[in-house]
Amino acid sequence: MRLLLAAVLAGTIALALPAHGANQGAQPHSAQHGPLDRQERNFMAEVALTAVAEMRLGRKAMERAEDAAVREYARRMVEAHAAALERLRAIARQKSVTLPATLPPSEADRIGALEEAGGNRFDRGYMNAQEETLARTLKFFEASAQELDDPELRAFAADALPVLRREQQTARDVMRELAGRAARGG
Repeated sequence: MRLLLAAVLAGTIALALPAHGANQGAQPHSAQHGPLDRQERNFMAEVALTAVAEMRLGRKAMERAEDAAVREYARRMVEAHAAALERLRAIARQKSVTLPATLPPSEADRIGALEEAGGNRFDRGYMNAQEETLARTLKFFEASAQELDDPELRAFAADALPVLRREQQTARDVMRELAGRAARGG
């Protein structure tokens, strides 16, 4: 489930990217590649679920985080994941794929536990989860960009990589900032 959350987080960022240039004017999926295989359908489902989870966590962080940098990071994540989910939904419609819309109970419970934390503990927990999730998501998208057979999904994964790397660095920077403040007693 952690990989699922990571994939979804990353996937929403990827969806915020403009469509890959190679796909402009592309023929419908069935003319290009045939039906999606199981790996491709799973990729789409994981990305969708990650987006849902990240938007939920991000909205909670915008409300509960004490640190302004954490709130700003969360705002950007919500926006990126919402845009990514829209892009994924467009791809899903084109390929006649139904995406999941709700989190499995185990993931909802895990997210709920983080939501219950307060103050600085929430900030650190949220940013820690972001760092860990982005590391796993990067690996997931790197592999997907190489292994998926569908050219549009492969491009989707490849397009997301620079954004994911940037967000990972931002998460690290925010964590360093939080640690610095804690060390100074602030």
